[in-house]
Amino acid sequence: MKTRNKKVFYISIHAMGIALCTVITLFIQIPLAGGAGYLNFSDAILLVFSALFGPYSGMVVGGLGALAADLLSGYVQYAPFSLVIKALEGLLVGYLLKKNKIPAILSFLCGGVLMALCYFIPDKIYFGIKTASYNLIWNGLQGITNAILAYLAYLSVQKIKKTKEKEEKEIS
Repeated sequence: MKTRNKKVFYISIHAMGIALCTVITLFIQIPLAGGAGYLNFSDAILLVFSALFGPYSGMVVGGLGALAADLLSGYVQYAPFSLVIKALEGLLVGYLLKKNKIPAILSFLCGGVLMALCYFIPDKIYFGIKTASYNLIWNGLQGITNAILAYLAYLSVQKIKKTKEKEEKEIS
C-alpha cells in the first residue's frame, strides 16, 4: 500500500471506529440508579481497535467516541472524564497486547477494570460515595461484558485474517 493510501486508510478506519463507538453508545444505554451515568457496549469497539491497530488507535477511538457520545446524549459533565478514561483504557490494552504479549482476554479485562475504577472518581464527585460504590459494581460488569464481546470479535477477525492469508498463499 502506498504511503498516501495508507494514511487515508488509517484516517478512515479511525473515523469509522469513533463513529461506531459513538453510535453504539447513543443507541444502547442502560441508565444507572439516580441518573448517575449509564452502561454501554462501546468499550468492545475500543478494545478491538487497540488489539488490531495498537495502543494509540484504541486511545483515539475510545476517547473521542466516548466524548462525542457523552456530549450528544446529555451527559456533558462526564465528557472530559470519558475522554481521558476511555483513552487510557485503549492505551493500556493496546500496550499490554503489543508490548508485553499478554493474552487478549486478560488485556481486555485489565482495560475493563481500569475503566470501572476510573469512573469511580466522577461518580463520587457528582453523586457521593454510596452511588459511586454502587456504580463501581455495574461499571465492573460493563468492563467484563465488553471484554468478552471484544474477545469474541477479536477471535473472529483473527480467523478471517488467517483464512485470507491462507487463500493468498494458495493463489501464489
